[in-house]
Amino acid sequence: MKKKRLIIIVSIVLFYIILMIAMVPAEVHMGVSADGEPLYSISTLGDAFWYMLVTFTTVGYGDLTPVSPVGKVIGMIFMISSTGLLVLFINMIFSWMTGDLAPRFHIWKHRKDKWVILSSFNDEARCFMEDLISDGSNVFFICTGEKVLDNMSDTLDLSRIAFIKAPINSIIKKHIGDELCTVLLTDGDGHQNYETALHITTAANIRIICRTDETPDELDPHITLLDEGDFLARYYWQAYPVKESEKDILVIGGGSPVDRILERGLLINVFPEGRGLTYHIFGYHGDFCKDHHQIMASLESDRTEDAMIFHDDPWQEDTQLLAGASRIILCDEDMNRNLSVKNRIRKYFPTEGTIYVFYSGSEAADSVIVNRTKCVYNKDLMHSGIGNALAVNINELYRKKAGGDAPVWEKLSEFHRQANMAAADHLLTKVRLLMPEDDVRTLTKEICRKAYGIFETADPGLRDIYRKLEHDRWMRFYLMYNWRYDPVRNNGMRRHHLLVPFEELDEAERIKDDSAWQILNEDIF
Repeated sequence: MKKKRLIIIVSIVLFYIILMIAMVPAEVHMGVSADGEPLYSISTLGDAFWYMLVTFTTVGYGDLTPVSPVGKVIGMIFMISSTGLLVLFINMIFSWMTGDLAPRFHIWKHRKDKWVILSSFNDEARCFMEDLISDGSNVFFICTGEKVLDNMSDTLDLSRIAFIKAPINSIIKKHIGDELCTVLLTDGDGHQNYETALHITTAANIRIICRTDETPDELDPHITLLDEGDFLARYYWQAYPVKESEKDILVIGGGSPVDRILERGLLINVFPEGRGLTYHIFGYHGDFCKDHHQIMASLESDRTEDAMIFHDDPWQEDTQLLAGASRIILCDEDMNRNLSVKNRIRKYFPTEGTIYVFYSGSEAADSVIVNRTKCVYNKDLMHSGIGNALAVNINELYRKKAGGDAPVWEKLSEFHRQANMAAADHLLTKVRLLMPEDDVRTLTKEICRKAYGIFETADPGLRDIYRKLEHDRWMRFYLMYNWRYDPVRNNGMRRHHLLVPFEELDEAERIKDDSAWQILNEDIF
């Protein structure tokens, strides 16, 4: 729109210049009177400009007037177009002042503040803003997308928000000082978000949070990649951990959210023998089984008590399973469908387990609402990244023990980053196993040290149970990425010589699994 407006202005200016240039020779051509006095008053380009200006502004002094036929025609064009063009220019100037000038001044005024630059003013951005404001964070927000007044909340302070359509790089250049500048890219196209992130000018005080499912082998230290579905699945299993009494878990829905729930559920909910879980999936239309054929083969064998069953029949037909399920997870891609299914279950079917509804809405008395937007886009996203702090610290712990030769987090391959994340996510499961009476939901240094004290004093038989649990968890992670057993390890072909039951390991390999529990006693917070 700005380019089109600029073209209009330039075209009008050029047209007027041509008319003024044509007027001067036409007027001078009229010659002089018998007395030698000029028969014209417009003799220079400056005179023509002055005549055009007083005509354009409708002042009309009359000190200069065209006398030639061509000059009069040009004068008529000036007079006829003056009012309309004046209104057009005034409107353009007013639009510029209220559109770009005000926010640019606003940005300049807050150039030393802590900034958050938003690629869009969508639900995710608005939720992020509201949580930061409610937390008392003194942040100045700049939105480069459309200003949607309908999305405005009463809690938003408009004096600390600027809406301007401009490239993010040009905005960042206006930021000075040492305060943090965060760029939040939450547009619908994750690949485009990542491309935008790569082209944003970075500095020591700039961090980019990018919603995408891209998995580069090497991370830019300034860019935090946010796989929203994966983050939400990790959050769900950590916030609502599986209790010892739970056995059957129903998952109703299809697509990527179900994939993530199953992947993270299988990696986090790894328990000792006797606590097997069965995941029942209804209405699924994805490729989980095709993508994870090794973990599926393991679940179908006698090695594990866990199982995964994909049901072809509608969920309404197995009323006995519905009634006895420990929990019911409604996580379809269409969140409105999740709410609809919840209402139908509550209306027509008896259930004992808790219903978890993935939905961007308010709380419900008859179920637990897992609010996708609020769970992901809150102040913690800015203050502590996306929940990878423990994984990063665990990797640093490994690096120290390796003498600093191991890669830093940003240099790790995607597989090894995921390995650290899986190990970190399972720490809560370990602590809850060691301290079952405490119902731990959040890890702290004190809680982890207390749990490690219990592990350290466990008798040898119990110690072997803990070691086997960690080996099973480690194997499950590798199987999730389709590694296979081979007597000779080959990372390129995803072959590993330790992908065998715990009982087949030698004593030295069994003892190595203690290291995963000893992390609880390390400084990882």
